[in-house]
Amino acid sequence: MQKIFLSASLIIAVLFANAQKDSKPVEDTEEFTTIKMPKFPIANFPKKSVKIAAISLVQLVRDSVQLGYVLKGMDYHVVHIKPAKPLTAFLQEQIEKMYKNDYKEGGAKILWVLKELRVAEKTGMMEYAYIKFSAAAYMASNGYQYKPITSVDTVFVKESSGDVTAWHGESIQEAFKFLLKQTVKVAADQQLTAEEMTVDQIMEHNKPKLDMPVLTTAVYNEGAYANFQEFLDNKPSVLLYQPVTLGKRKVKFIQMKSDNRVDTLNVWGICKNGELYKYEEDYLIPIEKQGNGFIVSNYVKLASRRNKSSLGIMFGLIGVIGDELIKANEEKKQKEKLMLVKSIPYIKNENKQPQASCIDMKTGQLSF
Repeated sequence: MQKIFLSASLIIAVLFANAQKDSKPVEDTEEFTTIKMPKFPIANFPKKSVKIAAISLVQLVRDSVQLGYVLKGMDYHVVHIKPAKPLTAFLQEQIEKMYKNDYKEGGAKILWVLKELRVAEKTGMMEYAYIKFSAAAYMASNGYQYKPITSVDTVFVKESSGDVTAWHGESIQEAFKFLLKQTVKVAADQQLTAEEMTVDQIMEHNKPKLDMPVLTTAVYNEGAYANFQEFLDNKPSVLLYQPVTLGKRKVKFIQMKSDNRVDTLNVWGICKNGELYKYEEDYLIPIEKQGNGFIVSNYVKLASRRNKSSLGIMFGLIGVIGDELIKANEEKKQKEKLMLVKSIPYIKNENKQPQASCIDMKTGQLSF
């Protein structure tokens, strides 16, 4: 039976005391690994390509050092992943390896603006490697004035029964191949009539918005956010609400009306006692600012702990019948909730959906 608590402070404290213990900013002492690109890439220009003299890359990603999280070791603990050198140089070097032999003197110059590059992994019966890739392509025939050609915003997924961390470099390479194919196809098929821009104008046009109040303040206003825009503005509009427990960990929010009616609130999230939470599927997920965005506060520890526990269950129950093994794993999942990214339209299978580790600062949805 549902039980209503009159004190919002009490229920939040009870439900998320453990989450707050794990909530920390990323420290230099936390473990990192690096992305390694293929040494000998095979990447020819598409057939019937327009002549290209050079491809340059600039990046405007929100975090160019921490690109996401991957699995490491026999216990599949979660670590941060970063490029082996500064991101722009790291990627430009690979583009040159891939395409410099196909450049044609007198051809057009291509500019790629990388807007997002995120990496993730997930283990289970199979291992999955994810690359979130968003970029825009521009072309200049005069050397310094560019016209927009196309853009790409997608997620690349690889799956295997073995280690997938080594595949992220190949996935980035595949993303470049896909972007080039789209670039030359549109450039060859269409008359480019858009207004020309300099590189500085292109950078200004594509740069992420960083002056949002929630990113610039050190004090978060108390209340519930009716939508993501209220969160960005640090202006929660729902100031009076009551939490209602749904079992041990789930919660919903209600608001009493003057005529004694009870409204169920569908909020984006809340701020309570200075702490931020994303509200998703009846769960409150603690989040915190990192760099120019927000991450799930306890993701690294929770995912590592869950992977270790699952591995222990698998080894400890080798002789147990299938139903009991499934039941043990399901009980563990209920105790340690990890949300999935369900907003990728072409990944419907729950087993293939990546785990949520951050907030998409464009949409407010869970992402990785």
